[in-house]
Amino acid sequence: MEPPQERVGLTREQVVRAALDLLDEVGLGGLSMRGLADRLGVRAASLYWHLRDKEQLLDLLSEAILEEVPEPEPGPWRPALDAFAEGYRQVLLAHRDAASVVAGFQAGRAALGLYERLVAVLVDAGVPAPDAADAAVLLFGQYVPAFVADETASAPAAAGARGGGYAAPLEAIERGALRVEGGASQLAVRGEPDLRDLFVAHFEGRTPQIEAAGGVVRIGGLGHGRRHAGDVALSAAVPWDVELTGGVRRLNADLEDVRLGSLTVNGGATEVRIALGRPTGTVPVTFRGGVSRAAISRPSGTAVRVRIASGASRLALDDLYFGSVGGETRWQSPDFAAAEHRFDVEIMGGATRLTVGTGGEAGAAESAEPAEAGPAAAGPAPLDGLSAAEHPHLAAVAERLAAPDMDERFRFGLTVLLDGLERRWEAAAGGR
Repeated sequence: MEPPQERVGLTREQVVRAALDLLDEVGLGGLSMRGLADRLGVRAASLYWHLRDKEQLLDLLSEAILEEVPEPEPGPWRPALDAFAEGYRQVLLAHRDAASVVAGFQAGRAALGLYERLVAVLVDAGVPAPDAADAAVLLFGQYVPAFVADETASAPAAAGARGGGYAAPLEAIERGALRVEGGASQLAVRGEPDLRDLFVAHFEGRTPQIEAAGGVVRIGGLGHGRRHAGDVALSAAVPWDVELTGGVRRLNADLEDVRLGSLTVNGGATEVRIALGRPTGTVPVTFRGGVSRAAISRPSGTAVRVRIASGASRLALDDLYFGSVGGETRWQSPDFAAAEHRFDVEIMGGATRLTVGTGGEAGAAESAEPAEAGPAAAGPAPLDGLSAAEHPHLAAVAERLAAPDMDERFRFGLTVLLDGLERRWEAAAGGR
């Protein structure tokens, strides 16, 4: 139980306003009950006198955002819907990740009020009520929030970028911890020396669950499908412990700019590329499971020890190569015992096509198939090098596809939508 004065001095309106401010700063992925409590200067348990859980908080945030949307004006239906859609889009763009917040909740008081006005405008114009309801859902519940979600997701993932991604402020954090839970299909992790946030993450496919509090970043539900990919940039200003649980199919970890405290992969790992920077002290790199097609590179002159529990095939350790090794394998660089700063690599399973060497990215690239980078690292790469012979029509509009004018694209989509509705209703009227 919390002191009564904390509950009495705080209103639900204050909580929601503080949550909206926090959402604008850290995004949906960084929004947590603990972070909200810190902003309000209360203990986290105090919030539960005003909110049932985080799900209710998101519902109230959706209400607060939708209350800012201008209602459709009475009059001719098409100008009314046109102005409404643009006003709605601008409100969603004004708040970080607002499209994701409102997309999952369209049944509150503010949403129902907007639906009521949209349907009323159309019914007053002679549109049949069922068509008016479907048109309202199409415009309000689907087209505008989906467009804004795509619009913000297409923002470049440069250092410190927030649009379309997830981030948390660096503030006074002294040490970071990245915890990826539930496994991953394709994951890229990298250090960013100029990053102003604690981390920035972008994803393709399924939207994961993300929490960030006290320097600990938890990412769950990335999924194992071929289209699910994540890219996580970590601030180089603080040391990091990185842990992946549930296995990973493709991992590209460029950690040369990261002060690594530890790296742990729980579960099997396939197609792994890890580039390590200079260690501080003894840095454990642990795989609790088998490893296949993996390359671990470290800076030249850095000491390392490698222990493999259950045999290895096609194993390369610096300038040594083993076709097949049975049972437990132990090897260390000559300077390991005396080194103050070193890596300790342990694989609690078998290893196939494993390379541990020096030379940075070049050494790793020669030894393993590269893991696919995440969406943030890719940028507009799907259009890079587009063959005009194979895709002549796409090549002709490649620049427009890669760097569209989003205002123009929104207007185009809205015009197509409203034109289609108008033709439908005119055809229905002519048939009567």
